[in-house]
Amino acid sequence: MILDALENHGMYNSISSSVAKAFQFLTETDLQTIALGTHKIDGDHVFAIVMNYETKAKEACIIEAHYKYIDVHYIISGGEMMGHATLQNQVPVEVNKEKDYAFYKCKTNAIPLTEGNFAVLYPHDIHQTGVQINQPAMLKKVVVKVSVQ
Repeated sequence: MILDALENHGMYNSISSSVAKAFQFLTETDLQTIALGTHKIDGDHVFAIVMNYETKAKEACIIEAHYKYIDVHYIISGGEMMGHATLQNQVPVEVNKEKDYAFYKCKTNAIPLTEGNFAVLYPHDIHQTGVQINQPAMLKKVVVKVSVQ
């Protein structure tokens, strides 16, 4: 997992050309006015999902990991707590490789993710998003999906 401010994105462009495309999208797009939904960047290899939702209590939020994609979460407005754990010997409670998810019930460490910050989550990063910081609040974010294949 990488956690940083978007202004420092240039340090991470060398991870891969696809991750660089994700950061290019985040820095060159007017994210304040972008429509909700899916936005193609490089076909199914790199695409963005813009969403708006109300954060919730930790117990109401799913814990997941992915197989096919790296997630780049960027907070456009608002903030959330993000639970994180490194995949070791945790056993998923549900798996759907076709839809690219595994759900877990495990302990995570809470990390605040606030406006202007991003998190890069690899397939070995179990994560729980949408967790309220102090109370439920509206959040606008974009998740850029970057294929690992």
